[in-house]
Amino acid sequence: MMMANIKLMSNQLANMIAAGEVVEQPQHVIKELVENAMDAKAKHITIDVKDEGLSLIRVEDDGIGMSEEDLPLSIQRHATSKVFNIEDLQSIQTLGFRGEALAAIASVSKLKIFSKSKETSGKVMEVDSGEIKSIHDYAMNQGTIVEITQLFFNTPARFKFMKSSFQQQKYIRQLFMEMALSRPTISFQLIENDKIYKQTSGSGDTLLLIEELFGKQYATVTQKVTTQIAHTKMELFLGSPDINVSTKSYMHTFVNQRYVKHYGIQESILSGYDGRLMTKRYPFVLCYITIDPQRIDINIHPQKLHVKLTNESVLAYHIRETVANHLNSTIRPLVRPMQIKDDQYSSQTLEFEENLDIYESNEVKQTKIPTMYYIGMLGGTYGIFQNHEGLFLVDAHAAQERVRYEYYQDKFDIKNVTQIQRIVAFPWTLDNEMIEDAMKQTSLLKSFQFDVSKEGIHAHPQLIKEVDLNHAVEIILNDQTLSMSQFKDQLSKDMSCKGSIKANQRISQHEFEHLIASLNACDEPYHCPHGRPTIIQVTYQDIEKMFKRIV
Repeated sequence: MMMANIKLMSNQLANMIAAGEVVEQPQHVIKELVENAMDAKAKHITIDVKDEGLSLIRVEDDGIGMSEEDLPLSIQRHATSKVFNIEDLQSIQTLGFRGEALAAIASVSKLKIFSKSKETSGKVMEVDSGEIKSIHDYAMNQGTIVEITQLFFNTPARFKFMKSSFQQQKYIRQLFMEMALSRPTISFQLIENDKIYKQTSGSGDTLLLIEELFGKQYATVTQKVTTQIAHTKMELFLGSPDINVSTKSYMHTFVNQRYVKHYGIQESILSGYDGRLMTKRYPFVLCYITIDPQRIDINIHPQKLHVKLTNESVLAYHIRETVANHLNSTIRPLVRPMQIKDDQYSSQTLEFEENLDIYESNEVKQTKIPTMYYIGMLGGTYGIFQNHEGLFLVDAHAAQERVRYEYYQDKFDIKNVTQIQRIVAFPWTLDNEMIEDAMKQTSLLKSFQFDVSKEGIHAHPQLIKEVDLNHAVEIILNDQTLSMSQFKDQLSKDMSCKGSIKANQRISQHEFEHLIASLNACDEPYHCPHGRPTIIQVTYQDIEKMFKRIV
């Protein structure tokens, strides 16, 4: 009789395998322990690490604690205080719930758990490689301390795949920031090799929390926006577009107080900032979403970093509109809005090729740019203006680019595009490969009001000048999923850039003053369509600081 080849794993082996999924690096251990502390209703959490967590990880909290009976169960796999049936799983609101983390951590380390509940005396349990060695009395205040030493000591192969000490420290600090930001009402402290890295007050004031973690320079330019759609509430803390970084690491999303990575939400926020940031620059944003637990799936990733939400596309659209509307109405980068008297510009018209005179001053419903007076030009590119607050530098190219962009956006009616039929086809300037692609995509091009053949372009939208026709076709062919609104946006940006004032192009005072009046009529006058600033202010206070007249 043949012996069975399939055998049940021992608990220790199963836990060590689970550890490979749950605790790949020291920061994953810290994450699991801190989440347990938050679920235990802690108000103060201290994280103490040495040698980036390999020598020591110690997480102390003042939560509800555990009894002597609970201590041994806490390191048993699938033992949990949070989920007892399917209904509980569907409405889960705690951060941890699988009952795997402590069991997995205990199997690959030497572990001590000190704990005291309100009703019981303090106890300490010592565990080695998942095996309980002892449980005895320990005098302490209510709460729990989990102390881990010699992490991964019994899985030496794991060390071959460890990141550098610098990278490990970076990961731990990033995790600390995410945890602290997720719960403004909890006081957090991170100690690295006996030195305090950062600590928070737990005041519940998110703007104060931003100052504590990132500095006053971020808190002072961040504004809170609240909104709601159906069963979902959102709190957005939107940083000024002028405070931006080269990575998305300063964009944080939290769903039901859990830090998550959600591409759709992140992209909808960036879409709201569109036109205010330069390419590959990203804003400072905190996005807090509160949603009915039954409308979210958090059980799709071992570390619960990714979630699925119901009606994600509707939520993304609402976020984008909320961000864009708020930035349009309140945030004025680099200059402070003041009342402006524009009468002196009312009869002037800057001479653009397309007669871009739609921004006459009698159409200005609301002034946005401060009253300022022309002084001169700098470097053939920048206009110098002044008022009682200081100096203003105006980038002529960026300013005219914004004016032209909004002109094209206004005139290019997506629902009613007028098509021009040409008697003679306009010749191709694209390469042969691109022309062949155009011949394969004639139906697609027709949807954008282009009729083409091998001879050239026979019909096109009226607004597009001859010089831009080939480029417009190229835009469509390069992204064949492009919507009409996206095409309009991209073409408007390109045409406005091409036709705007170039460096060292002579501009009279009269033209520059009218350019400012036209810019003031724009919906978003402070940035060109690509996100570069149009106006920069240097206050008298800034100047006095440069000359050391004030500190």
